Amino acid sequence: SRSLIESSRDEVDERTADMHDELSYLLLEGIISERGDEDGEEDSNLGAIYRFKLRRLLSWPDSKIRSERLLSSLPSSFLREHALLLGRLGRHEDALQILYTQEKSLDLALEYCDVRHERQLAQMDEAKARGGGGMGSTRSLPYECAYIPLVKVALSTDPDSDRGTTSAIQVLALRRSVIDKSAALRLLPKNIPMSAIVRPFLIPAVVEGEAEVR
Repeated sequence: SRSLIESSRDEVDERTADMHDELSYLLLEGIISERGDEDGEEDSNLGAIYRFKLRRLLSWPDSKIRSERLLSSLPSSFLREHALLLGRLGRHEDALQILYTQEKSLDLALEYCDVRHERQLAQMDEAKARGGGGMGSTRSLPYECAYIPLVKVALSTDPDSDRGTTSAIQVLALRRSVIDKSAALRLLPKNIPMSAIVRPFLIPAVVEGEAEVR
């Protein structure tokens, strides 16, 4: 009986994956077909709608897209779509390298990390609910601070090392309430002056910590 149920679930999952794959390819074809030769890399109004829907599908945690298959079919210019698929495969540093280095956007990279962080919190809440709310129910969950990969990418891939260090400190400052502070600080260059991190990060973190204690 159990094997029949599992077989039925596998069949449903396979059909769902087929449907999601087909939808993703149709949206991809729609984007490409809406680009004329004279338009270069710009989407038409309809193409922009297709792209928005494709990104929504790639971002949906419950989608069953076969990520590696679609990744091999994406044109190289579809940078954000590449990043979303790499994220689905757990290759977060590769995804962030695209957003930070190729798209040249710290904002997009932070948004990616924010989404991942929110999903981690949701998964922990679900695990607590299944385990009756006890702390032991979440200990088996693998956890990596969602913002640490971005700090690594900024420090290791930015062609301008000073700009990369500044970006890394900015990530610490903007997300100081949720980032793993000790792990992030250990990644910073040893020769960075203390004054560079005191005002944007250390002082606000200490003030917020004291407020929580009170």
